[in-house]
Amino acid sequence: LKRLPPSGLLMAARVCKGWRETARKMWKAAEELRIRVPKRAQIGYVGSLLQKCPGLVTLTLKLER
Repeated sequence: LKRLPPSGLLMAARVCKGWRETARKMWKAAEELRIRVPKRAQIGYVGSLLQKCPGLVTLTLKLER
């Protein structure tokens, strides 16, 4: 699960309670996050990811056109 992009990890968390708990732990442990933000995505998408990562040190955003 560590190799999944953030969107994949969000989808994996929907599989079952065990995967959701594992994904939650991974988000909390994340120190670096690289995200591609689709043009149609709203700021709420990025905000929801940031709430999941309290230990985040580095954030890289790539805005797609």
